[in-house]
Amino acid sequence: MATRRASPWRRYALLWSLLPSLVVLIVYYGYVTGDSALLTAVEGQTLSWRLQARGPIEPAPEVVVVAIDDRTVTALGRWPVPRARLADAVDALAADGARVIAIDLLVTDSEGDLPPAVAEAMREAGDRLADDAPTLAARLDSLLDERLAAALMDAGNVLLGYAYVFDPAQANALVMPPSVGRSEYRITIVPPGRSAEIGIRPAGLLVPPTSLAGSTASTGHLSAFPDPDNVLRHDYPVVGYDGLYYPSLAIEAVRLYDGLARDRVTVRFGEGIVIGGRVVPTDGRTRLTTNPYGPPGTFETLSLIDVLDGRLPDGTFTDRIVLLGSTVTAGGDTFATAFSPMLPGVEHWATVIGNILQERVLIRDDRTMAADVLAILVCGVLATVLARVGPLPLSAVLTGGLLLLWGGVTLVALDQADVWLNASLPAAAIVLGFLWVAGLRAVGERRARRRAERQRANLSRYFPPRLVAQLADSDPPFAIDR
Repeated sequence: MATRRASPWRRYALLWSLLPSLVVLIVYYGYVTGDSALLTAVEGQTLSWRLQARGPIEPAPEVVVVAIDDRTVTALGRWPVPRARLADAVDALAADGARVIAIDLLVTDSEGDLPPAVAEAMREAGDRLADDAPTLAARLDSLLDERLAAALMDAGNVLLGYAYVFDPAQANALVMPPSVGRSEYRITIVPPGRSAEIGIRPAGLLVPPTSLAGSTASTGHLSAFPDPDNVLRHDYPVVGYDGLYYPSLAIEAVRLYDGLARDRVTVRFGEGIVIGGRVVPTDGRTRLTTNPYGPPGTFETLSLIDVLDGRLPDGTFTDRIVLLGSTVTAGGDTFATAFSPMLPGVEHWATVIGNILQERVLIRDDRTMAADVLAILVCGVLATVLARVGPLPLSAVLTGGLLLLWGGVTLVALDQADVWLNASLPAAAIVLGFLWVAGLRAVGERRARRRAERQRANLSRYFPPRLVAQLADSDPPFAIDR
């Protein structure tokens, strides 16, 4: 008696089961090695949903924000804040015992203290005294900076920021000044299989005057680089410029807070930053993945005018990191995050510093990548198995349950361990696996119906209709799970 040949599905069942996962793994490789705006946006949105489901978390109590807010600008009658008032603020914060004062402002302009009318009068005077104009302007800049420089020097614990630019025409320096460059990392290590390439190649700098930068305890960059979908999820703790590497404001703030020398900080490209006894994990591009605490105002935020007017209790800032920056309406940088489309930049830096102090940086490293790959393989294979169980509606329900299960796993990992597992691509493997097998089932069932119709037609030529029905029913139709 002839033996029926095994169906292609049965002979190559493992290959068919792996095929959807293999396709998704190729996409995943492109996701982790490039900056696909679509994939980043999709996965980033799933992360935002998980963060929102988790809800806000308690911020680091060591960090406090002093905001140049609308009240401050109204009281002072000016924006930007005069440098003399910034000096007053530094004096007050230092006197109250602040351990670190980090200024999230680009103090690069040359007329910071002059009202517009006075500045115009000075320019006219310079025009009339053409030969002396350069000397007059230089002396004016020096006088404007002296008061703030003295306050920075006296405090001894102030961080001043600078920024990278990609258009040289926007820069005020093309070479790193020694007063800023002294913050460079002393120890950098490229582990085997890693690269010092971080994907950021600035073409110039916006730096404070040497008299100010040289009066501070250190400097740190204030540049923030959103993901391709314009959501800020990462901090770049290491940026290379002219062959050397420099820290962000957050890294330097933590180093000063811990009272460490610069040679106690080590960069391990693609793995993390070691700050004394702290290990700050990074992804393969040496980016720190931020763990948002909540919407604007989650950190303790005090108004600068209250600091200047002495309205706050003594000890408010003792042994804390004070971030001085702008939250004024339309007067400062803002970024989109999981909790807000407009988080003030100063709160972003508070978030990064708090993450480091509390060891709550979101983990995206080799371990999470391995978990992602395993999840894609397992989820894809399970989906192909579930798609072969029972009627197609039942298979769809079981596949939906698998999707919910994986979503729950990623949420628990985020909530309990601050681990960012990829949610979108394992889910894509599940959907693709189900659709793949559902398509095979549809093809197989259509072939089975055609074969049954041919059998009925042939049998009906020789047997009565009742016997034809019995004979046709005795040969079960094709089923993909046979």
